[in-house]
Amino acid sequence: MEVVSAVASVTTLVALAKEIWTIAGDLVRNFQNAPKELIRISNQTSLVYLELECVNRMQQEGGFRTSLTDEETWIFQQSLTVAKNSIVSIHKDCKKYSASKCRISSRFAWTIFDSKTVDVHMAHLQRIESSITVILQVLNMKTSMKARDENETSTANILQALKAYHEEVRTGYSCINGDTCPPSASSDIESTIAFRYLNAFELPKIWKSVLGSEMTLITSQNDFQQCYEFYTRMPFVSFTGRMSFILSLSLRRTRTFWPNFSILAGHLNFANVVPVQSEIVNACKKGDLIAVRDLFRQKKAAPTDVSEDDRGLLWFATQSGSVELVRFLVHAGAPVRPNAFLSTAYWRQPEILRLLLHTGANVEVLGVNGFTAASFLYGPSRDPVPQTEYLEVLACNSFSNFNAKDHTGWTALHRAAAFGTSADVKTLLRMKASIDSRTYSLKWTPLFCAVCFYNMDTLQELWTQHNDPTLKDQQDLRGWNLLHIAAGAGNFEAALFLLQQGVDQRAASRATSRFVPPALRDRCVTPGEVARNCGEDAYKKWTEALSGAGHEVDVRPEDIDWGTEDVDGKLGGCECCENWGFYRGGHQFVNNRPIFIHTVYRQ
Repeated sequence: MEVVSAVASVTTLVALAKEIWTIAGDLVRNFQNAPKELIRISNQTSLVYLELECVNRMQQEGGFRTSLTDEETWIFQQSLTVAKNSIVSIHKDCKKYSASKCRISSRFAWTIFDSKTVDVHMAHLQRIESSITVILQVLNMKTSMKARDENETSTANILQALKAYHEEVRTGYSCINGDTCPPSASSDIESTIAFRYLNAFELPKIWKSVLGSEMTLITSQNDFQQCYEFYTRMPFVSFTGRMSFILSLSLRRTRTFWPNFSILAGHLNFANVVPVQSEIVNACKKGDLIAVRDLFRQKKAAPTDVSEDDRGLLWFATQSGSVELVRFLVHAGAPVRPNAFLSTAYWRQPEILRLLLHTGANVEVLGVNGFTAASFLYGPSRDPVPQTEYLEVLACNSFSNFNAKDHTGWTALHRAAAFGTSADVKTLLRMKASIDSRTYSLKWTPLFCAVCFYNMDTLQELWTQHNDPTLKDQQDLRGWNLLHIAAGAGNFEAALFLLQQGVDQRAASRATSRFVPPALRDRCVTPGEVARNCGEDAYKKWTEALSGAGHEVDVRPEDIDWGTEDVDGKLGGCECCENWGFYRGGHQFVNNRPIFIHTVYRQ
């Protein structure tokens, strides 16, 4: 049914209703003590007029076409037809009586205007008003439902846009026009501007103890500049006790024919040297803001105090995890030194990281061994707890060193693969961390670290996220593939997984005397021979992994005379395992993972 035909006369009805309202109002004013019927006519007509005006506006806005069904439109048409007939009749009567120019001044004159006729008109107006009210209620409900649906759609679109924006922020890059940036282009740009660790000079320990001083010079560079981070602490004795002269400078030199030095930042201050067990250090370790504030007020301590092991109060406050204490120290004048910033990663405190970045701390700061904030999150002594929030805070603050290598070539992804979780690996890959980055000595990718350090969680995540057919063919400097590493480390759970993924169990390594156990030097060996060299127990588990993956076992453990077999009889046994503190002599494993006595990655 065409809705326009049903509402074509609404404008006319509005005009008639307004005129009736005006005439009724004039009649009321012309009567002395006007009858109550006329007052009701005037009031009821005003209601009808206002409702018709509302209907007219909705009709002009196209509300009927989108809100009413065919049945509702037909009912509305019938109501308007009845209303039109009644209003026209009332209009004629009102015009007739209002045409009289004589002023009616008595109640007796009401007989001229038949009260019964007015009652009939009143009843009609009430019916009209009721029908229009119903229509308005229906339209209002339909409009409300439509608005609700539109609001839900709009809310869903906003949430989707926010999720997309959040994903862009977590990804670490976005495009101006909203298109996805090619990862390769983004990575190429970042590789040219990100600073890479070159070397570090540190005062030898013997001179540190003799002089009581600290001195470090860290050098890094990108494709355009070299950066020098210099720090020194020199002691002297004053009337107030032991003090230190502290100087830190950050310089950059352009890599051009005529070098141009610029000083980016510098600090010079005198600090009290306090014992590690002093009252102020203990208060900071506990996060006791009240105690720290009172010590400052009593002049028993100062925000610039440093401990005997060259750590500022911010370092100990970060250890406590108290954001309020760190904020207080920063506002009180405690310097944000590089080790204080890196301590937020070592103690895994993303909220304190946000606070220090807000104060202007350098997000790209490097430690003595080339460690970045991302590198300090993972280590052999750290619990495998996801650190995605910390990584996302770094990414949101334009951190570009996710592929930075330390002095041994390990990146944050190497450390996460060895000591982190699948969530960490997933986040770092989203930040464009390279799965193909290799260490300096053995040329290991993060996959090798996951296998060697018994991290099945990250191994499976790396394999899933980077499902490349060439993964199973990866080799290190010695020609060892992932199965060689699994067999040599005794990680037979990983060996079963790698066999199922198609890693070659018969691949022969290169013959070398470096980084291999003594019994395997100058020999080309397969993963099975590496497992056999680790002893009877290890070889038995290797054959079980082969059988579990559906492979045939060439030589079974019971067919070998282990009494005369020339093997090393232990896991590891090469130089790299000794450097990493990989210990197997007493079968020291915790949660099926090896204990590492020490590590070259000085925390």
